[in-house]
Amino acid sequence: MPAQRSHPVNPRGSQPLEILKTHIATLLDDSDLGDRETEIIFCRSVDPLELLDHFFQTTDHIWIGSGQLQLNLQKYGPQLALRSPYLLYAILSFSASHIAYIRPATSQYTLTATSYYSMSLEAYSTTLRSDFEDTNVDALFACCTLLNLIAFNSTAAVRPDPDAPSRNDKLDLDIPGLLSMRGFQILQRDPRLESKFDQCIWGALFKDCMASERAHKDAHLQSPKAFHAMNQLERLCQTSNSLGQYDLALESLRVLMQRGIGHNTIGILFRFTQGIEDNFLRLLENKDSKALLLLYYWYSMAANVKQWWASDSAEFWRLKLLSFLDKHAEPSAKALLDFPPDMIVE
Repeated sequence: MPAQRSHPVNPRGSQPLEILKTHIATLLDDSDLGDRETEIIFCRSVDPLELLDHFFQTTDHIWIGSGQLQLNLQKYGPQLALRSPYLLYAILSFSASHIAYIRPATSQYTLTATSYYSMSLEAYSTTLRSDFEDTNVDALFACCTLLNLIAFNSTAAVRPDPDAPSRNDKLDLDIPGLLSMRGFQILQRDPRLESKFDQCIWGALFKDCMASERAHKDAHLQSPKAFHAMNQLERLCQTSNSLGQYDLALESLRVLMQRGIGHNTIGILFRFTQGIEDNFLRLLENKDSKALLLLYYWYSMAANVKQWWASDSAEFWRLKLLSFLDKHAEPSAKALLDFPPDMIVE
């Protein structure tokens, strides 16, 4: 599938969203879907114009990550999507996912969201394997961000049931889902893109994220409870941290506690997934108490984002991890399961 396509000429006075809506049928019909007839059927079960209107005209509250992220996506998204099919699919998937969330009785939106997500991921992956010569970096990061949010929302297959942990003692972590949220950090570290950061519309967000990541270990935390909990976490993990396998997770949690959780710290929230590399991944798979405790803290913070794509999934995994750790963790880890909400107010 081509990473880019020529975009329609902008008639006098026409706005990018209107052009996108005019040409969306052609853009979707031209997509190289091969033999994926099932996805085509699901996509056509919902009018794409409805999904576009929902995405670009729902402006009365923050529901697409941070305020600046939502502003940029709703302002520049139509023009970027005209040139980049992977972003168009991501926008349609995200919009369908949100409608499915607010209208849970309508199954066609969930199926449509899943189909567009698969299409976006395939086209996006193809683009990442290219030489980036003609790739629009703004569209690339926009798509990556939406895919991250969709992946977070999808890490719980069903909405959380508060009683579920007590009925089910099994803990099957969604490792692929966690790994799929590392895209933003991977793009930031790609040397092919470094020279393009300053010119891209996401430059201010990058700089804020990078500045926050450089926070010093002894910087002021949000509350005395946060300071105590962070010190306890670090002390616990250092007892078996000869390979540094907990370091990135600990560092990202400290930064989150310094900044607090809210609409303006979404990028920092996802930095935690950067630490899910080989050593830490093996710890999670082996149900290591310390690694699971760090993941529990992360989901506890994410549950306070108070956006549709985050709250339910984060609360689902927070409860699952809490139940498992309460029954199986070593005493030193159990002692840190009390996570007071006032630690994470932005």
